Amino acid sequence: MALFMTGAHDPRVDPMRSRKMIARLQTANRSGHPIVLRTSSTTGHGICTTLSDQPNQQADRSAFLFSDHQASIGDANLCQR
Repeated sequence: MALFMTGAHDPRVDPMRSRKMIARLQTANRSGHPIVLRTSSTTGHGICTTLSDQPNQQADRSAFLFSDHQASIGDANLCQR
């Protein structure tokens, strides 16, 4: 399971490199777990993410983790990890 996040306006890394890396990982993946790339058209590299985009990124990260682990928000085991 892997979630990669990139921004289309990243001055340090061409977004095409992220797409190529994800394609290679998906091809080599034998586990059946998803490898997903989230591309934002309004953000850059980490610190360039605006405050208004940060909640959306966090929501996508949480949704990915919960969907892959089939956990619920009220699952007590999540607090013990």
